[in-house]
Amino acid sequence: KCTLTDQASGEKHTTQSDGFGDFWFEGLEEDRTFTLTIEAEGFQTKTYDKLDTTQDVNLGEIALGR
Repeated sequence: KCTLTDQASGEKHTTQSDGFGDFWFEGLEEDRTFTLTIEAEGFQTKTYDKLDTTQDVNLGEIALGR
């Protein structure tokens, strides 16, 4: 589960990754800053702070520890 939280308003957007582990959020307001939290049952949670919507973000390969 991937949760994107607007740092100013606290509004949350959630999505699931596909079979390749890819995920995306559409329709976000521009010029906003978010915190991304990635969770999977049986794995450690991964968090990214200060992501903004001024451009697309490629996080590369994300390893979740057990």
